Amino acid sequence: MAFVLRLARDLREHRKPPHVLVTRGWRLMRAEPRIVARMRAQGCEPMSPRRAERTLRGLVDAAVQAPSTA
Repeated sequence: MAFVLRLARDLREHRKPPHVLVTRGWRLMRAEPRIVARMRAQGCEPMSPRRAERTLRGLVDAAVQAPSTA
């Protein structure tokens, strides 16, 4: 899905020649499962943007509420 959305945007904005966009996008799309597997092996957890935002907000809130040691 991201490939299609990025391709449409980049074609609309004339960022690069179409053959470059398609070739690079196709290569990235095919590599994505390997990239995700490597990141998971390093301890990352796949999540939606909404879940990532909730997680970050929780971390920020916890940091703000934590007593200062300074």
